[in-house]
Parts: sequence; C-alpha cells; structure tokens
Amino acid sequence: MSVTYQPKKRKRKRTHGFLVRQRTKYGQRVIRKRRQKGRQRLTVWPFMLSSIFRLKKKKDFERVLSLGHTSGGEFFSLKQVLNGLSLTRFGLITSTKVSSRATDRNKLRRQVNEIIRLSLERIKTGFDVVIILKRFARGKGYPELEKGLVALFIKNKLYLK
Repeated sequence: MSVTYQPKKRKRKRTHGFLVRQRTKYGQRVIRKRRQKGRQRLTVWPFMLSSIFRLKKKKDFERVLSLGHTSGGEFFSLKQVLNGLSLTRFGLITSTKVSSRATDRNKLRRQVNEIIRLSLERIKTGFDVVIILKRFARGKGYPELEKGLVALFIKNKLYLK
C-alpha cells in the first residue's frame, strides 16, 4: 500500500517556478501569456494561510458555533468567541447553497483565505472566528469580498486601526 500524496513546496517551486519557466521557450510562453492576461502571479505562489491560524477540529467549530457572538454582512456571517491563545484562528464554512459546484466554492475559500492572510497583522489576537459564506458571495470579485470581510471585521471590533 502506498503512502498518501504529500505535496512538497520545494519540488513544486523547482518544477513550476519563475527561473525554471524562463529556461525554456515554452516556459517563457507561459509567462508571456499570463502577463497578457493580467495575472497577478506569473508562477507558483508558496504563500497561504498557515495552519496555525486555522480551525481544524470539529469540537472547535462546534464551540464557536454554539457559544460565539454572531453578526452578518452582505456576503458573510461571522461568529467569534475568545480562545485564550495568543493568536486568532479562522474557520470557513461554504455550503452547497453557495454553489453546487465544488470549484466555485473552493475559489471563494481561497479568496477569503488570502484576504485573511493579508490582514493578519491588523486583526486582534485571542479569538476563534468562523466565517460562513452566503450565497450572495458567488460571482463577486476579490475587491468586493475584501471590502465586505474587512467591514465585518471592523463591525465586530476585530480589526486594529
């Protein structure tokens, strides 16, 4: 029996990184096409929301959902509760009501994770936060989602000024 696939950041970068792409004619074409399309990232991007900032266990989600303070915005509902740690952890819930297609739900998840990752320095510590995406978030662009989520953080006094 083989071991489950474990992704490797170094191998991914050595296979799909910028310098590797620049070495061949076809790699240069990939970068040129991505520039023409206006892509923000020309090659692989190793940055993502670190696992220490994520809620992973079912009991953690249940605790936030049962005890947490709730508030809502146009695209998101947010539940928060104190966690007694020196960091804030986030969990995302994207139901099939948002979209029946997993690819659409995953894209929304990635966008929200990126918004959180870029805002970490300005978010207060010591909370567990569950963000529930509403169906109105489907089809919205990144700037609209960012504006809505930051407004929700400010409304809940999670955002430092």
